[in-house]
Amino acid sequence: MSEELSQTEIPGGPRWRKRVRMSALAVLGLCVLCLMVGIGLLSLGTFLLPGILALVLFAVFLFLGIYLNAASRLIRYTDGSTQWEWERKKENH
Repeated sequence: MSEELSQTEIPGGPRWRKRVRMSALAVLGLCVLCLMVGIGLLSLGTFLLPGILALVLFAVFLFLGIYLNAASRLIRYTDGSTQWEWERKKENH
């Protein structure tokens, strides 16, 4: 128990997590936009290559958004250890 209390979060950690979370939301917004454009272009039938490229961008943005969302939930401490946000909440309850 004393080990948990001695952990100190890195300075600026909450601000960093908030920025990464907002970046993840922006990337996922681009993901949805690429999906809609890709489906729209493919449904027209005359723009096959741009439609396929838009769907590839959709997949890239989806995985990047998932990664950033997970990264925003990682808490880093000054002693070099890390902990997930939900693990910390579980310990406090």
